[in-house]
Amino acid sequence: MTCRTYDVAVVGGGPAGSICAVLLARAGLAVCLFCTATACLRRREILAPPAIRAVRSLDIEDLESVFGTETCVGVESRWSEEEPTYFDYELYACEAALTVERPVLDQQLVRFAVDSGVDLFAPTRVVDVKRGQRDIWTLIAADRETRCSDSFQARFLVDASGKDSTTKAIGDRRRRVQDTAIAFQFSIGQTRSPENTLLLDCSPDGWWYSMPNTSGEADLVFVTDIKLAPRGGLQRAEWMIQMFKQARLLSDRITGIPNFRHHRGCLAHSSQGGNFCGNGWIAVGDAAWACDPLSGSGLLVAIQTASRASLAILDSLHGREESFGRYQTWCASESRVMEAKRQEVYAQVMSSVRTFPYWRARHKKTTGNA
Repeated sequence: MTCRTYDVAVVGGGPAGSICAVLLARAGLAVCLFCTATACLRRREILAPPAIRAVRSLDIEDLESVFGTETCVGVESRWSEEEPTYFDYELYACEAALTVERPVLDQQLVRFAVDSGVDLFAPTRVVDVKRGQRDIWTLIAADRETRCSDSFQARFLVDASGKDSTTKAIGDRRRRVQDTAIAFQFSIGQTRSPENTLLLDCSPDGWWYSMPNTSGEADLVFVTDIKLAPRGGLQRAEWMIQMFKQARLLSDRITGIPNFRHHRGCLAHSSQGGNFCGNGWIAVGDAAWACDPLSGSGLLVAIQTASRASLAILDSLHGREESFGRYQTWCASESRVMEAKRQEVYAQVMSSVRTFPYWRARHKKTTGNA
């Protein structure tokens, strides 16, 4: 077994891990990135104007181009009122949002990291992490194709392994899980919705969103609670049909009834780690805290935590150890702010669905009764 040495080891190849690796490599550090190919929804996500500005603030040439040029001009929603309302990004935020497709974006950011001098190991799973003498991390990583294992050493460890953080040995990573949400994705054909407009709707057991592309085709995503979803395939499809019919905005804009028997699922719960950083390690993106998908802030958190974590590591290398403490304080504050915003949005849902179990559980949390 060979042993390779780096300044920083980044575990996880999502946006947070890749961007953090890019920033550290461009600062002159030796960085390795461990990427595991995971099955996630091939969903379209919104890069809202605050996230676009966060990308620009990194001041990395050509990085913004990785996120593409397909815009989202606004959001049409049926949420707080029975009749749809419209939010115009260009009117209220002075520029359009961008639409990105995951995991295509992840792959492009990984390639960008490699072009920036990061050593990539993929598809690789980190099977063991220990901190030994001289405060050096030792990682054992197994290649998922050849089954061969290699040893790596690094002074700093960046946990970018997602909301179900697999890097268990780096301190108190017990997560506070706020819900048991799950997202189901369906492929649909043509819609009657304006192109580049996000559709958002709610029904008794969850909420829906869809983002048509320039050709008018779209995917449909239903976010619900795993406890509410029937286990049987036929029963689940029938239940989804009923939920879809009650989402009047979506059912009006989508031609016909989607085939709900053919879908993919992905956990979508909100959670955060017990700590955001510690002695020689730091968490970014969903490994720090995972936002409710309703917030549309996942990419913003990824960019901001990657930027601040890279600065904390660089400061620490220059003897400013208090930088990790500042990162911990910032993450705790920002996660509380986002949680408050999440509660505020759930509290605004229309009264016609508020009494159903999915909404009642979230509404209780917003009023402090749970």
